Amino acid sequence: MQGLDQSSDTTAPRVPREEALLRVLEELYGGFFEAEETLSAIRRGEVDAFVVSTSDGEKIYTLNTAEHPYRVLIEQMREGAALFSADGTILYSNASFARLLHMPLEKVMGESIHAFIAPAGTARFRRMMEADTFGSTGESTLQAQDDSRVPVHLSLKPLPMDGIQVFSLVATDLTERKQAEETLQRAHDELEDRVEERTAELAESNARLVAANEQLEFANRELQTLTEDLTRQSRNLKEAQTEANLYLDILTHDIGNTENVANLYADLLLGMLSGDAATYLGKLKRSIDKSIEILGTVSTIRRIHSGSPEIKAMDLDAVIRGELCHYPDAAIRYVGAPGLVLADDLLPEVFANLIVNAVKHGGPDVEITIRTEDADGFVRVSVEDTGPGVPDDQKEAIFHRYEQKKRGVGEGLGLYLVRILIDRYGGKVWVEDRVPGHPEQGAAFVFTLKKASAVHG
Repeated sequence: MQGLDQSSDTTAPRVPREEALLRVLEELYGGFFEAEETLSAIRRGEVDAFVVSTSDGEKIYTLNTAEHPYRVLIEQMREGAALFSADGTILYSNASFARLLHMPLEKVMGESIHAFIAPAGTARFRRMMEADTFGSTGESTLQAQDDSRVPVHLSLKPLPMDGIQVFSLVATDLTERKQAEETLQRAHDELEDRVEERTAELAESNARLVAANEQLEFANRELQTLTEDLTRQSRNLKEAQTEANLYLDILTHDIGNTENVANLYADLLLGMLSGDAATYLGKLKRSIDKSIEILGTVSTIRRIHSGSPEIKAMDLDAVIRGELCHYPDAAIRYVGAPGLVLADDLLPEVFANLIVNAVKHGGPDVEITIRTEDADGFVRVSVEDTGPGVPDDQKEAIFHRYEQKKRGVGEGLGLYLVRILIDRYGGKVWVEDRVPGHPEQGAAFVFTLKKASAVHG
């Protein structure tokens, strides 16, 4: 029996051992589980395509429910996107739409879209829902959960889905654009205000300019009138000057000649008469001499005013010594040194008038001293006398024309000539007490002359 059993075992198939059977069973069960998971994923729409190996190589098969790329696109877009039913219930929302509403994404779905439309735009939003199948667009305002307002551009379109009426909504945030528009509008308003202000300022400036032009025209008319008056006055002045020169010519020439003749006959008669007649004739001759002196002074003043001075360097020492020769009988002492000063040919008139003034009013015993000394670019000259002096209240007045004080008639004209000549040379003239504080002990007429070396040196 055993032999037979053994011979029969050689022809029958071998039965796997228990461990091998368990291993095969696990492999079969694992493949079945993987296949079941794949089918479940396909049913759930989690698989868009799969790869199949064939004798021709691997092939890719896509499924009809392959909306994954579109879902990723919607989730990643910056615009808010949502689906809601005809009654307004939000069926789907992406993260961007939830951010517009300032809400967590999981709390948006299930809410009514109408709760997030600002009251002012509710009626318009309902009209958009009633539009045709092509949908509608327009601006609106979302009211977020925290009551903040978000300006948006809405694109609304009916979307039939498995027999259910739904609406797709795309919301673009217009906050930045609105802010930019507001900024632009403010800038535009500010620009308009500035233009208006500038226009007003320009109008005011134009008004002031018109007023200024009117004033200028008035001033021009006044100036023209004044110019005509000045021209007429200048013409009248020139005529008066011509007439005055005529009188001066008669005075200095014709009357001068007549007085010279009268003075000559007075000298002849003075030698022939005696007693009271000689005394009266002497007074007459002195009057004639005074008249001749005045005519000479007038002639000199006229010469000064008739033209520009020819200032030049002059030897002051020579001028003084030359003038002293005309008074040989007078007690005149000269203390000075050679030097050049700026003056003209009329400088001797200054010394002549001052010496004559001292001789006439100092009496027969008057003593005269002429001094010169340096004074910082100038030469200081003084003509001192021992006469009656000049009171303090007259020290300025005696240099004015026609002043008649204690020092005699006609004296003012000679001293006036001295002043205008010293002014002509750029110096100054004044009178002091010969002994300071004692005007009764004589006067000192002082003047300054510019050194020629101070200018030409």
